[in-house]
Amino acid sequence: MSTMFEPLDHIIAKLNEGLDFVEAAKGKDYEIGKLYYALSTMYRLNYQIDNAQYYANKEFQLYQKYLDSKDVSMLDSRISNIDMLGLIRITVSDYDTAFKYAEEGLELSKTLGDPEGIAYFHAKKFNIYKRREQDEEIRTFIKDEKTYGWLDKSKLWLKYQYYFDIIDYANDVRDFDLAEEAIANLEEVSAGAHFSDIFIDERKAELYSIKGNYQKAIDIYESFKDNEQYQYVRKDSHAWVLLKLAKSYYKLGDIQKSKDYLNKAFFNNIISTPENYNFFTELSSENLLIEGSSILEKLRFKGEMALELYKKTKEAAYLSLAKNCYELLHEATKTVGRLSKEDKFISAETFKEVYGNLLDIYHNSWQQAQDEALFYKALSISDESKIVAVLNEISAIKQEKLFKIIPSETLHTERQLMKGMDSINRLLKANVDSESLIKQKDSLKQVFEGFKKDLKQTQPQYFRLKYHDDSNLKDIIEQNYSKYNIIHFFWGNSVVYVLNINGNTLKFDKISIDSLEDQVEQFNHSLRENTSTDYKALGYTIYTTLFQNYIDSNKKTILVSDDKLHLLPIEALNTGQDDNGKFLVELTSFLRLNSLAQRVVLPASKNKGLKLFAPFSTKSYDRNNVLPSSLDEVNIIGGLLDGEVFLDENASKNEFLNQINSNNIIHLATHSEVDCDNPQWSKIYFSNSKDEEPSKSILRLEELYSLNINSDLVTLSSCETGIGEEMKGKGVLSLSNAFTFAGVSSTVMSLWKIPDQETSQIIVSFYENLKEGQEKDIALQNAKVKYLSSTDDLTLKHPYYWAGFVISGDASPIVDNQSYWLYILGTLIICTIIIFLIRKNRKQD
Repeated sequence: MSTMFEPLDHIIAKLNEGLDFVEAAKGKDYEIGKLYYALSTMYRLNYQIDNAQYYANKEFQLYQKYLDSKDVSMLDSRISNIDMLGLIRITVSDYDTAFKYAEEGLELSKTLGDPEGIAYFHAKKFNIYKRREQDEEIRTFIKDEKTYGWLDKSKLWLKYQYYFDIIDYANDVRDFDLAEEAIANLEEVSAGAHFSDIFIDERKAELYSIKGNYQKAIDIYESFKDNEQYQYVRKDSHAWVLLKLAKSYYKLGDIQKSKDYLNKAFFNNIISTPENYNFFTELSSENLLIEGSSILEKLRFKGEMALELYKKTKEAAYLSLAKNCYELLHEATKTVGRLSKEDKFISAETFKEVYGNLLDIYHNSWQQAQDEALFYKALSISDESKIVAVLNEISAIKQEKLFKIIPSETLHTERQLMKGMDSINRLLKANVDSESLIKQKDSLKQVFEGFKKDLKQTQPQYFRLKYHDDSNLKDIIEQNYSKYNIIHFFWGNSVVYVLNINGNTLKFDKISIDSLEDQVEQFNHSLRENTSTDYKALGYTIYTTLFQNYIDSNKKTILVSDDKLHLLPIEALNTGQDDNGKFLVELTSFLRLNSLAQRVVLPASKNKGLKLFAPFSTKSYDRNNVLPSSLDEVNIIGGLLDGEVFLDENASKNEFLNQINSNNIIHLATHSEVDCDNPQWSKIYFSNSKDEEPSKSILRLEELYSLNINSDLVTLSSCETGIGEEMKGKGVLSLSNAFTFAGVSSTVMSLWKIPDQETSQIIVSFYENLKEGQEKDIALQNAKVKYLSSTDDLTLKHPYYWAGFVISGDASPIVDNQSYWLYILGTLIICTIIIFLIRKNRKQD
């Protein structure tokens, strides 16, 4: 399979060969430095950020001996290196360090006397202020730039970027005078520039809309319709303008014109007989051409518009239309997500709005008639929204790098089938020999369905991620989760939806967020401070608000979380107002699932064996702290279940990759980091050799998606979740999703870094329980309860020490005790028969 990444890999290999040659020949520093810079650039483009950082750091260290040099070429190389270091830190959202590099680059540019460099690093600082939302610093910078004219001698593209940044900021904070001033400055600096008036007019129209001057915005959009230059510059420009006009007329209150323009905007997507299409025509994936993110915006606006009109008029037709738009938008979002090459194809706010509105429609219907079919429809949509979230997340990691485990011929066949369907749909839209094409489409559709059926069997995780699973969710629950109490959450913009299944009892509730969001964040932060007691009152409040009505202490609990709830250790919630209240872990076990449908695509591992890795049991490799208790931890667990232990330098990434396909339990007592702001940068550390690229010892999230692990259990016993100031659950979900996609049935990990000694105590107890044949969720619950009962020290009973460990996936026991006791019983029966026969023969003799 040819991809854009293969040439980069080839270039990187050649650059490494060149570096080896130059270093062996003791080449000059500037030659080595240029190769370091080229490697850091290529690795950054190839999304291998650790390697990019490694070579940028080596180049930085190389230049330390030339700090006093005034040589122009050396200063220029140092500036390029500083810029690269800043770009890498921006990529991983480390804005504080990136800002320091921008300041250093600015000082070096001043030393060099380079006005363009000075302007560039000033603009860099402004961009970081904007990313960090530092209002005071942004305004001070804008004022100072007017005074000193830092950007006067900069290149045109940099001025464009600066003024566009100001316009975006001004629009966000509703400072219309500042936005108008920035637009005027843009017009001045771009006078005569090709196509510049088009982009500036777009910003003017946007500003008019924000200010509520919709007629002026309409006038600008109307001028775009027949503008050949605009249609050349903007892909899908005609439909985009029509949609903007539909929105503007709606805001202006002209509903009919808004409908007319929205109808025209949809014409490009209607496969057949668009002339019969009107505002109330219900669409389906069969008669709609789904391509690009523009169709998502059209469906979103139409659904929002229909819902608002229903609230105003109470006409049922509008409600039915809104439901149709949002249901189709859900299907279209999955399709676009499978094909999108954008870093994000749907924003978090839009995601919550779309699924929140659809669930609200279902909830209102549920209140009128508690219909079981309606409940499971709502549950299916909420459950599939988790898959959309994953698709949106991993689109930041280019798909060509993700699906390395899928045979190239399979991906090629898939692409050809999708292209064929797309071509036929386009020809149908153009009314080309419709009868013949419909037959071809039906034939190709049958071939595609057969392909997907085979794909579901051979690559179940890939299928689940990219295609709708026709399995009935009610059947899945009855077959796999009938003994559980299921609590399923969707965290919207203003409310939380809870869908609860406990036997024959179905609950579908809507809970206002209000102060709940702050309470969850405060609770999570209090658990990470072992001296805080705030968790008690906060935990009780969260318990009574979100869980009390759904917990059944007589049943095990399955939890499908969402958003901030991914970081919530449910077991640590207090069930009473005072110190006599129990922790929730003492009432029930919790098994987390990324989605209810994930279980049916996880085949049981046929592998046997336990491999344990402790890369930092006695060594730190100058990068991470030693984990002294990990040595005893892996040795004890290895002894319990007859596992093979890999310590320190033997616990390498390469050894891990060699072992994952042939063992049903993998235990990693190592450092790992979960990045909740940028989940794709989450990583697991292994032992490393001196002067080797970080990728040789770090396992990134994107690599996990490309592995075929097929194990029953992976345990990460020393996981550190970087939560930042705002609690986000994306990173935790991301790591769990990646292991699931790689074929792991269940994962145990921690939500924060638990002290080394308590980690080992709980994890060893967990494996002891597994050896006894306990189901995984029960084994973890009992390990926590045992820890709590083992100490009278109230400080050590703090959830900080025990509540962080969570389990997701399949709960089946690792050791089949039923088979074991049947074996013992069978052996005893055979021995009894033999003894009986021997005694009988003796009597006969």
